[in-house]
Amino acid sequence: FDPLKNLTSLFRVAREMMFVRPDSVTVLQDMQQHLGGDVHPRVMVTEKDFDTLQQLYKTDSRYKALVTKLLSSYSVNTTEFKSAPLTYTITANRLLNTSNQALARIGSWSLLYRVTGDSRYADRAIREMEAVCAFKDWHPDHFLDTGVMCAAVASGYDWLYDWLSPESKKIIEDAIIEKGLRASDNKRWWSRSH
Repeated sequence: FDPLKNLTSLFRVAREMMFVRPDSVTVLQDMQQHLGGDVHPRVMVTEKDFDTLQQLYKTDSRYKALVTKLLSSYSVNTTEFKSAPLTYTITANRLLNTSNQALARIGSWSLLYRVTGDSRYADRAIREMEAVCAFKDWHPDHFLDTGVMCAAVASGYDWLYDWLSPESKKIIEDAIIEKGLRASDNKRWWSRSH
C-alpha cells in the first residue's frame, strides 16, 4: 500500500470515518419533522409502535407469553412492585447496580402500562423516577452509572409523558439536565478526549 498513490482512497476512508454531530436544535427539528410535531413517545418507540404492541398483546400468543413473563416479575402482586423505591446505594464504589435496577423497574412498569393500560404501572414507574431524581447525584465519578440512570429516567419520562403531572415533569426534566447532562462537563477526562 502506497499512501501517495492511494491518496483518493485514504480521503474516502477518512470521510466515511468522520462523524459530524448535528447540534441539539437540528436533532430536535429533524425528530419533530419525522414524527409530525413535538410528540411523545419518541425515544426508542412511537405511539404507533405502542399501538402495535397493544394489539399483539391481545392477538399474538407468543407476545402475550412475553408480557406474562414480564408480569411474573413486575405485576402489582409481586414483591418488586410492593417494595420501596430504590435508594442511593454505592456498592464497590459504584451506583451501577442501583442504576440497572432503575432501568429494569422504570422500563418494565412503563412498558406494562403502555401495553395493558393499567395505570398502577404508570404510577409505580413515576414513583420510582421521582425517587431516583431525588438522589444527590447519579454518581458521575463512574459515568456509566450516570448514563444508565439517565437512560432509565429519560425513557420513562418519554413513554409516560402524557400521564405525568406538570410537577413530575419538572422534577424529572431538572434531574435529567442537572444529574445527567450537566454531569458530563468538561472537567472529566473523557469529555476532552475527542
